[in-house]
Amino acid sequence: MEPGQEPPDLELTGQLNEYLSCIRLTDRLDGRSISMNYLVPSLLHLAGVRLSPYYQYMLDIRDEMPILLSRSVYFDGNGREHAYEETGEYADRINTYLYLEYNNLQRNRRQALFAPYPGATE
Repeated sequence: MEPGQEPPDLELTGQLNEYLSCIRLTDRLDGRSISMNYLVPSLLHLAGVRLSPYYQYMLDIRDEMPILLSRSVYFDGNGREHAYEETGEYADRINTYLYLEYNNLQRNRRQALFAPYPGATE
């Protein structure tokens, strides 16, 4: 380790601190922390609003992967860190999530994934 360089675990903690907000999001049932990614689908679900396939997918993966970061890692429901490029048990679900996120940014996105009901427009 070079002078002034933090140990890897402290370095990751520092990176995570960049993503802290003044609001700590917790799951209503068990008090676990969740990512901001889950805020809107969680609130709409609690309000009884019909969810788009995208928001439903977000709720479906929330328990397994409650912390999704925009950097190269995410955390599973047991608090274990994973890299997005891993090929482990969460790879298919993470790749679907990344596909949906990418698709959402496109001008000609697949609107049906993001609309709460067939025929809805933006």
